[in-house]
Amino acid sequence: GKNKWVEMGKNVSRKLQHVEDRVKNLLLQTQEGLEIDKESLSSLKARKLIEPKIWKGYSVKKGPKYAPKRKNFATDLTVENLKNWKELEFKEYNFNAKGQPVDAGHLHPLLKVRKQFKDIFCQMGFEEMPTNNFVES
Repeated sequence: GKNKWVEMGKNVSRKLQHVEDRVKNLLLQTQEGLEIDKESLSSLKARKLIEPKIWKGYSVKKGPKYAPKRKNFATDLTVENLKNWKELEFKEYNFNAKGQPVDAGHLHPLLKVRKQFKDIFCQMGFEEMPTNNFVES
C-alpha cells in the first residue's frame, strides 16, 4: 500500500509491528493548540477533519492619558473665566465646526391665514383648481 504497512504478494503480510496513527496525532496536536506544518494542515482540511475558524481579540489597557475622573475644560469665554485664565484649562476650539442651523424666515401673517382658509375648504371637500391664473376674466 501507500504507507507500506503491509506487503502484498500471493498473501497479504504485515510489514510493521506497530502502526503510528499520524492523523490522530495531528488532530491531538491541533486540539492542544500546537502548531502543525502546512502540508498536514491542508490535508486535514481537504478531508474535512478540521475547519478553520478566525478569532479576533483585542487587548485593552490603560493609556498614558488615563484618568479615573475626566477633567472639565472651560468652553465659554465668560468674565469669570477671563479673570481666572491662568488656573483654567480651555477646550481647544474647532474652527472648522459648523454652527447651529439658523431658523429661516416665517410665513407672512396674511399668508398663514390664507393657508388656514385653504386647509378648511379642502377638509370640507373642495379642491384647488389647477391653474396659474390668479384672476379669471
